[in-house]
Amino acid sequence: MFGLGAGELILILVLVLLVFGPKKLPDLAKGIGKALREFRRASTDLQAQVSVDNDLGDAVREVQAAASGMPSPAELKAAQRARELATPPVQPEQVQRAVTAAEAPVVAAEPAEETPVVAAEPAKEAPAVTAEAPAPPAAAAPPKAVTEP
Repeated sequence: MFGLGAGELILILVLVLLVFGPKKLPDLAKGIGKALREFRRASTDLQAQVSVDNDLGDAVREVQAAASGMPSPAELKAAQRARELATPPVQPEQVQRAVTAAEAPVVAAEPAEETPVVAAEPAKEAPAVTAEAPAPPAAAAPPKAVTEP
């Protein structure tokens, strides 16, 4: 029990007897017994509550899945099991082919000739297209001759 031998337990009991005295020792033992019983009862109640919460949680998730149109957790588990069962087992010859392909010698390809890199010319921008029709050119008057005085 907790890695304590008989000698250590006797030493602890003697120390407790000396500290609390023979008159308080039965009350102390009674209090420790009550505390342990309460602890066990609380532990059992907590385990029962967790079990109920898990059961209710599963039911709540089922209802939420049905309301949202999503598959329920049970349906997802069933689909996963079906996929696992539908996966064909690997045949020994498939393994042998994979190993043979992995052991095949690798042939190095010769490097290709280098081609010079030419910088591309920047693309010319296209004229902007507007929805308005261009204005007709104004009638040009003949230029007046300029005479010097």
